[in-house]
Amino acid sequence: MDIRSLLTGFLGTLAVTLLVLHFKSDRYLKRSVKVDTISGTKLSARYIQWFFVVLVAAAITMFLMGLLKPGYATILFFTGGTTLFIGSIFLYLVILRNNPVSHSWLYYAYYPSRALTPILFIAAGLFIIIATGANRKSFDTDLLSRESGTGGYLLWGETVTPLTYDLNTEEGRNEYGISSQDFSGVEFIQGRIAGGDDASCLNLNQVTTPPLLGLDVSGFSRSNAFSFTSRFKDLEVDNLWNTLEIAPGENVIYGIVDQTVLQWGTE
Repeated sequence: MDIRSLLTGFLGTLAVTLLVLHFKSDRYLKRSVKVDTISGTKLSARYIQWFFVVLVAAAITMFLMGLLKPGYATILFFTGGTTLFIGSIFLYLVILRNNPVSHSWLYYAYYPSRALTPILFIAAGLFIIIATGANRKSFDTDLLSRESGTGGYLLWGETVTPLTYDLNTEEGRNEYGISSQDFSGVEFIQGRIAGGDDASCLNLNQVTTPPLLGLDVSGFSRSNAFSFTSRFKDLEVDNLWNTLEIAPGENVIYGIVDQTVLQWGTE
């Protein structure tokens, strides 16, 4: 466990909690006990309506830009959704303050924060659920293609003890009790792993010693498995998997790393 990250998270949470308590208690103690008239507390509907129109227009613009620029679609989608959400709150304020039809609505017209708090939590939860469902990936589509993150392979497995036989041969399958008839069309890619800290998305901490895989990448090269986001400019190879067969120099070894792990999972 990373003690530094743990202490940083604890102290940050404590600081935010103390600030919220300070501002809330300060506002409560300074609040004067007096009754304002409705005319004194009602906001101008015209200004709120203009805010609503501007925010909705900005949200629609972001959605259209997301369609035109797929590379920025995610950030534009969430920014546009947040903007539309804030605009909807302004619209609700117009309805709440200018159409008090009951005592409860009149009460919330005086104290809009108490009416907006449950709306904020419920709407934020619905937005996260819808956004997650809209971006959910399915394993029966492009994730089984050779260019995807799975490389087109259906199963990943690790064994407690090393496998000394090649599972692609008749001898190896007989040694481990695998029926050649049932696995006649199956290709195994075997490799060795040097243990290290978990660098997958299951570990939220950044790691300094991720696990290393030693693989025979000839199968990847033949099938053009996986895709590459970047490479060294000076490498002249037809297939980037063949980079691992190049001897660059003394004390230098070429390697291939997952882009997400390199960007977010390692220090």
